[in-house]
Amino acid sequence: MTHTTNPASETATPVVAKAAPTGFTWEPGRCPDGTPCARVTLYGETKVHLVAQGGGDRTDLAWMPQAVASRISTFTDAEQAEWVDALEVAADEAADGEGGDWEAEAPEEQPWDHHGLTTYKWEGEEYAVGTEEEADAAARSYIEDSVWAFVPSFLVGYLPEGIDVETIEALQEKCESANGPLLALVKAGRGLDALVEGAVCADGRGHFLAAYDFEERDASEIHSSFGPDTFGYRVN
Repeated sequence: MTHTTNPASETATPVVAKAAPTGFTWEPGRCPDGTPCARVTLYGETKVHLVAQGGGDRTDLAWMPQAVASRISTFTDAEQAEWVDALEVAADEAADGEGGDWEAEAPEEQPWDHHGLTTYKWEGEEYAVGTEEEADAAARSYIEDSVWAFVPSFLVGYLPEGIDVETIEALQEKCESANGPLLALVKAGRGLDALVEGAVCADGRGHFLAAYDFEERDASEIHSSFGPDTFGYRVN
């Protein structure tokens, strides 16, 4: 890890439960386009809209939304099989039915940005969303503003020769006030471009842009209204 920060801890309200593994709840409803679908909640936290996938083998995690697949991938083989079965039932019953009382609302754009990314609020959760190019620029902006918080043993490799870890640690005692001096040292050393490239390569953009869980997501899996080539970062 190149950079120190802590994710928030919060729990959403579970949706209506049906027969399924512990921690899994879902209810039928309609997606923003009117298509019947299921809203799935994992352990009261991860909410996704799930629709049946046409054709193919759905016994692995590839067809699932990323938020679901990443959580289930940590389970045992037997637990994964149980959850896959439950997800398939939820998707198929929702797609075959008339929909339920719940109706998805489109994400609401917020009047502020997150390092240049447009932010949206949806069902109490806030996400910053952007294209590949916009996400790269946002990560660069975040890193430029938070050089002071980098792990000294990582940062020292981007500073001029002669600057040691102890010097960085002494500067970091000033917290945010140390950012200007440390940024100047980075620019005098290997440069900001090199630091950004190294940090993103080590930790990923999500580590810097998703304050809630450090995860980068395919934005279309957060909500169907987002385009296929956009990325989302939960910020609350």
